[in-house]
Amino acid sequence: ERMLVGFWCAKEAAAKACASGLQGKPMSWQVSCVSGNGNEVIVQHEGQSFVIELWFTHEEAIALCRHFAIIRSSEAAW
Repeated sequence: ERMLVGFWCAKEAAAKACASGLQGKPMSWQVSCVSGNGNEVIVQHEGQSFVIELWFTHEEAIALCRHFAIIRSSEAAW
């Protein structure tokens, strides 16, 4: 459940970084890579990739878009 919430927050962070929001289409924002510890994910949307950092507390999930660019999944360092 924690990662499901984290993925949703990651999609929201990427959509806000793109200045478009999810626009009612969260399925068009895909989590394509997850780091080994689950604290970083790559979200892809329309040819753009967003590196998102995730932090979890007992009651919160926080997502921060650290970087966005056009990156192919095969280029991820994880």
